[in-house]
Amino acid sequence: MSLICPICTRTFSRRTAYSQHVQRCLKKVEVEEDDDIEMDTEGSQDSNYENDNIEVIMLIMLFKVILIRLLNLKKLCVILGK
Repeated sequence: MSLICPICTRTFSRRTAYSQHVQRCLKKVEVEEDDDIEMDTEGSQDSNYENDNIEVIMLIMLFKVILIRLLNLKKLCVILGK
């Protein structure tokens, strides 16, 4: 069974490698978001509001991807009888 990173879709055969990779991927995304926020210090209230909305939408999309992958994994486990 292969494990797929919900952020970059890289696949792994071992759970430990997968877990370590996902943690690094999440940290990388957080750092990139922090850099984007720091660069927008001169923006108006409207642009800050838009950035907040974009971040919320990105988080919702990430959770949807994770849920879809978990549901697919659960279906596979049911099919395989595990």
